Amino acid sequence: MSFFKPHIVISSGEPAGIGLDLCVLLSEKKFPAFITVVGDKHALSQRASQLNKTITFRENKLIEHEGDHSLSIIHIPAQDNIKAG
Repeated sequence: MSFFKPHIVISSGEPAGIGLDLCVLLSEKKFPAFITVVGDKHALSQRASQLNKTITFRENKLIEHEGDHSLSIIHIPAQDNIKAG
């Protein structure tokens, strides 16, 4: 019997909200799923730095979520300069 792993897509949300924080913290947790974040990778990176966290991105790749401080991401650049937090 094979185990089905769901594919979960998460929006990083409003840059001034808590979504960026949650995505950064999610990168540290292992889940039996394929998780992809949709958002601006530069905003996520900036927020990770503010939280003293390290994060790497795997753009447009479906990878199992290992909790190894990396995220599968679909990078959608913000139209304006944003300040996370």
